[in-house]
Amino acid sequence: MHLFSKLEMASPEVRFLVEEDLPSVRASVRLRSGQWIAFFGVHPRPPEPRTDTEERTPKS
Repeated sequence: MHLFSKLEMASPEVRFLVEEDLPSVRASVRLRSGQWIAFFGVHPRPPEPRTDTEERTPKS
């Protein structure tokens, strides 16, 4: 998993917040105003054959 930004980033971490096999990213991002924010990016579940996007849900 890659995370690209034109903004400055610090402390990026790959984590597994939603499920054990779906990566998530946490990073600090400096906005153009100079303020730092916490960014959380979650990778969507990949599509399965013959399954529409609306039907993709996290495994229980």
